[in-house]
Amino acid sequence: MAIRTEDGRLRAPAEGPGGDLRSVLVTSVLNLEPLDVDLFRGQHHWVPVTRRLFGGQIVGQALVAAARAVGAELQAHSLHCYFVRAGDPTVPVLYQVERTRTGRSFSVRSVKAVQHGQPILICQASFQQAQPTPIQHQFHMPDVPLPEELLTQEELIQKYLR
Repeated sequence: MAIRTEDGRLRAPAEGPGGDLRSVLVTSVLNLEPLDVDLFRGQHHWVPVTRRLFGGQIVGQALVAAARAVGAELQAHSLHCYFVRAGDPTVPVLYQVERTRTGRSFSVRSVKAVQHGQPILICQASFQQAQPTPIQHQFHMPDVPLPEELLTQEELIQKYLR
């Protein structure tokens, strides 16, 4: 993996403390420059051989832009994205966030990734308040015998034929 520096050159990510992949992603690849309220600019860090933008980075940056427009107590639980045009690696991407709905427990943010005045990605992210555990709605597994403790087919047949 290579990271594009501010002057456009590619370099290897830093190693050692604070240089792991997660911190490199958060501090460079997913980092957005705030321009105004709900308006951000993202930089490109990978340019594939096709000379188009890497879609995963655009989706990640769109999710970060949406998350910056909700409270820290909310977490993303649904994300829908549509690539509508090819991206141009020679210009930065602007992320315009629309606060579609802000509720007590759910919020929705729509994000447009724009280049040359045209959207290249349309994204809708839904956020919800953190829940103690996502499996509260499920029943507890009943106590049942282990498979090796069950009767065999022959034993069951004999049991019910008696």
